[in-house]
Amino acid sequence: FFFFFFFLTREMWRPAVLNERCLSCVFMLLTLAVAQVSPGAKVTLTQRGLEYAKTVGVASLLSSLQHISVDDIHGTAGTPIGDISFDLTGISLSGLQIGSSAIQIVSGSGLQLTCGGVGMNGHLDWHYRENSWPHVSDSGSADLSVSGASIAVQLTVGVDSTGRPTVQVASAMVNLGNLSINLHGGASWLYNLFVSLFNSKIEDAAERALHDAVVREMNSQVASALAKVPIVEPIDEYCEINYKLTAAPVFAASTYLSSPHLGEFYWTANPTEAPFKPVALPDLADAQMLQVFLSDFTVNSAGYAYWKASRLNFTLLPDKKPSWLPIELNTSSLQDLVPALYATYPNLLMRVDGQLVAPPAARFTAAQGLQITAAALVDFQVVLPNSSVVSAFALNVGPTLEGTLAVNGTMLTGVVTLLNATLSLNSSSIGDVDADGLQALVNLGLVQGVVPALNKFGAKGYPLPVMKDLQLVSPQISFGSGYVAVTSDVKYT
Repeated sequence: FFFFFFFLTREMWRPAVLNERCLSCVFMLLTLAVAQVSPGAKVTLTQRGLEYAKTVGVASLLSSLQHISVDDIHGTAGTPIGDISFDLTGISLSGLQIGSSAIQIVSGSGLQLTCGGVGMNGHLDWHYRENSWPHVSDSGSADLSVSGASIAVQLTVGVDSTGRPTVQVASAMVNLGNLSINLHGGASWLYNLFVSLFNSKIEDAAERALHDAVVREMNSQVASALAKVPIVEPIDEYCEINYKLTAAPVFAASTYLSSPHLGEFYWTANPTEAPFKPVALPDLADAQMLQVFLSDFTVNSAGYAYWKASRLNFTLLPDKKPSWLPIELNTSSLQDLVPALYATYPNLLMRVDGQLVAPPAARFTAAQGLQITAAALVDFQVVLPNSSVVSAFALNVGPTLEGTLAVNGTMLTGVVTLLNATLSLNSSSIGDVDADGLQALVNLGLVQGVVPALNKFGAKGYPLPVMKDLQLVSPQISFGSGYVAVTSDVKYT
């Protein structure tokens, strides 16, 4: 329960330059939320991360816009042979190339992508017919060449009623730059007509087509990516974590984008708000592309959820004695440590029930990393000859553990070790019990039983909020007061 999971990427602002995988990460990163709730987790994408995502995304945009259809053009015009009706059909643009691109944070609203040095080729078929007798007609084709075009797209980010991000193209501008036409067939007057009249018509139609294609492709990629952004992520059959956004992202111009997330675990059978609040989280830890901050609120909400689900309790039975326990579960085995037990209940079977009396408490500090404390009640019970069970004595056990965290792929894993455990007598029906005499046995149970169980759980880890095809490069883990930071460069595979 003392692990992280939360969020990473949502650089959602630039669907135009991002492929679906890239977008999913970006969108998870930057989006608005429904209510102003203190975040349990925060995700930051630095300008370096944004630039890298832009590079990957531009390649995807180029791939998806390699063929663009342009609406047919029909009309009439005056020519040296009289008035004609003309048709420009089968107009298409292909071979899109982008010379340069840049992505910029628009403070307070979203992102802007600009592409310069855009070039492409094109083709069309032409036909004309003289309106009056003798109705001369002709047809042919033309090749088009575009250079020096530019594209600018601005995206805005919103949120729906469930806390899911919404992203859409707010505006897009396309300037076709220089359009040249190489006419095949037709008389010289027709070429001059193409240059003087048709050139502007073709340019206007091509600009509209490119504009619409860019907007359509960006919105399509955004919608597909956002549909895959998890808001509620199942952890196992008992618990889930809620990733919804809690406030608008912070747009620090030319520096970073940071989004706050709820980051709270819930018991799925009976979701209940955790009875504590997160600390304030920083926006930046270092210069790496992606930075995820997890407060101890998130970790503690996990402990609370599993505690509510009674998944942190244990029972030792005489016929299911764990292999690490060096004694049998009967009063004879404990007669040296607890003489009153054997004197009251000689040679009877026992069982041991343990439960946390409160949720475990995790704390992150810069000096000590992760520490976990718990308060448990361990009840030593005797099985009477009639199979009924009676409590002989109960101990208050207060273990303190320390943990180390690691990143394995896109999972945050953890290992804990026991630092110490306090012990005191809670109750007894058999008279005096020397709790100190049981310290070694209790420590053995913690070290050989509880800690391995926790580490088995921790080895599975919690998924960082990234798409599975996002590779973290040289991830680093650091601790602050009340939080852990996972920072990394990224690579899309």
